[in-house]
Amino acid sequence: MVTKGYGFSIHDIDCACPADLEPYAQAHKMELKGNDNMAWMYCGNYVLSAISVALEHCLAGSKARSEYLKEPVLTRLGEYDGLTQAEIDERELRKMLLAEKQWQMVGDRSHLSKTELK
Repeated sequence: MVTKGYGFSIHDIDCACPADLEPYAQAHKMELKGNDNMAWMYCGNYVLSAISVALEHCLAGSKARSEYLKEPVLTRLGEYDGLTQAEIDERELRKMLLAEKQWQMVGDRSHLSKTELK
Protein backbone atom coordinates (compact mmCIF):
# COMPACT_ATOMS: atom_id res chain seq x y z
CA MET A 1 0.00 0.00 0.00
CA VAL A 2 1.42 3.38 -1.00
CA THR A 3 0.71 6.60 0.84
CA LYS A 4 1.95 10.05 0.14
CA GLY A 5 4.68 11.53 2.25
CA TYR A 6 8.11 10.18 3.07
CA GLY A 7 7.53 6.76 1.48
CA PHE A 8 5.70 5.14 4.39
CA SER A 9 2.83 2.74 4.11
CA ILE A 10 0.18 2.52 6.78
CA HIS A 11 1.68 -0.81 7.84
CA ASP A 12 5.14 0.79 8.29
CA ILE A 13 3.68 3.48 10.52
CA ASP A 14 1.64 0.98 12.55
CA CYS A 15 4.70 -1.21 13.18
CA ALA A 16 7.10 1.64 14.09
CA CYS A 17 7.60 3.04 17.56
CA PRO A 18 7.31 6.82 18.12
CA ALA A 19 11.07 7.19 18.51
CA ASP A 20 11.57 5.75 15.00
CA LEU A 21 9.11 8.23 13.53
CA GLU A 22 10.33 11.34 15.40
CA PRO A 23 12.89 12.43 12.73
CA TYR A 24 10.17 12.24 10.10
CA ALA A 25 7.79 14.25 12.26
CA GLN A 26 10.49 16.91 12.67
CA ALA A 27 11.15 16.91 8.91
CA HIS A 28 7.44 17.38 8.29
CA LYS A 29 7.32 20.31 10.73
CA MET A 30 10.30 21.90 9.00
CA GLU A 31 8.63 21.44 5.61
CA LEU A 32 5.44 23.10 6.87
CA LYS A 33 7.42 25.97 8.37
CA GLY A 34 9.29 26.46 5.09
CA ASN A 35 6.03 26.48 3.14
CA ASP A 36 4.58 29.01 5.57
CA ASN A 37 7.65 31.26 5.21
CA MET A 38 7.45 31.08 1.42
CA ALA A 39 3.76 32.00 1.48
CA TRP A 40 4.44 34.91 3.83
CA MET A 41 7.25 36.27 1.65
CA TYR A 42 5.73 35.83 -1.76
CA CYS A 43 2.06 36.45 -1.06
CA GLY A 44 3.06 39.93 0.10
CA ASN A 45 4.40 40.62 -3.38
CA TYR A 46 1.17 39.46 -5.02
CA VAL A 47 -1.02 41.51 -2.67
CA LEU A 48 1.16 44.62 -3.06
CA SER A 49 1.02 44.31 -6.84
CA ALA A 50 -2.77 43.85 -6.83
CA ILE A 51 -3.39 46.80 -4.51
CA SER A 52 -1.07 49.18 -6.35
CA VAL A 53 -2.63 48.27 -9.71
CA ALA A 54 -6.14 48.69 -8.32
CA LEU A 55 -5.29 52.06 -6.73
CA GLU A 56 -3.70 53.46 -9.86
CA HIS A 57 -6.56 52.29 -12.07
CA CYS A 58 -9.12 53.81 -9.67
CA LEU A 59 -7.27 57.11 -9.32
CA ALA A 60 -5.85 57.52 -12.82
CA GLY A 61 -8.58 55.80 -14.82
CA SER A 62 -7.67 55.30 -18.46
CA LYS A 63 -4.23 56.87 -17.93
CA ALA A 64 -3.14 54.07 -15.62
CA ARG A 65 -0.08 52.17 -16.80
CA SER A 66 0.63 49.69 -14.02
CA GLU A 67 0.06 46.00 -14.55
CA TYR A 68 -0.24 43.04 -12.24
CA LEU A 69 2.84 40.81 -11.98
CA LYS A 70 3.56 39.23 -15.35
CA GLU A 71 5.10 36.07 -13.94
CA PRO A 72 5.10 34.14 -10.68
CA VAL A 73 7.55 35.47 -8.12
CA LEU A 74 9.37 32.15 -7.80
CA THR A 75 10.43 32.24 -11.46
CA ARG A 76 12.88 34.98 -10.45
CA LEU A 77 14.31 32.98 -7.55
CA GLY A 78 17.85 32.84 -8.99
CA GLU A 79 17.76 36.39 -10.37
CA TYR A 80 20.67 37.58 -8.23
CA ASP A 81 22.90 34.53 -8.57
CA GLY A 82 26.44 35.53 -9.50
CA LEU A 83 26.01 39.25 -8.76
CA THR A 84 28.03 41.23 -6.29
CA GLN A 85 26.29 42.87 -3.35
CA ALA A 86 26.80 46.29 -4.97
CA GLU A 87 25.04 45.11 -8.15
CA ILE A 88 22.16 43.65 -6.12
CA ASP A 89 21.84 46.90 -4.16
CA GLU A 90 21.83 48.90 -7.41
CA ARG A 91 19.01 46.78 -8.85
CA GLU A 92 16.97 47.08 -5.67
CA LEU A 93 17.47 50.85 -5.63
CA ARG A 94 16.26 51.10 -9.24
CA LYS A 95 13.16 49.08 -8.35
CA MET A 96 12.40 51.32 -5.37
CA LEU A 97 12.85 54.49 -7.43
CA LEU A 98 10.57 53.14 -10.15
CA ALA A 99 7.90 52.31 -7.57
CA GLU A 100 8.22 55.81 -6.09
CA LYS A 101 7.86 57.41 -9.53
CA GLN A 102 4.71 55.35 -10.16
CA TRP A 103 3.21 56.54 -6.87
CA GLN A 104 4.17 60.11 -7.81
CA MET A 105 2.35 59.78 -11.17
CA VAL A 106 -0.74 58.44 -9.42
CA GLY A 107 -0.62 61.32 -6.95
CA ASP A 108 -0.18 63.88 -9.71
CA ARG A 109 -3.18 62.53 -11.59
CA SER A 110 -5.40 62.38 -8.52
CA HIS A 111 -4.52 65.89 -7.26
CA LEU A 112 -2.93 64.59 -4.08
CA SER A 113 -0.05 66.41 -2.45
CA LYS A 114 3.16 66.29 -4.48
CA THR A 115 5.87 63.72 -3.77
CA GLU A 116 9.39 65.02 -4.12
CA LEU A 117 12.15 62.73 -5.38
CA LYS A 118 15.69 63.79 -4.67
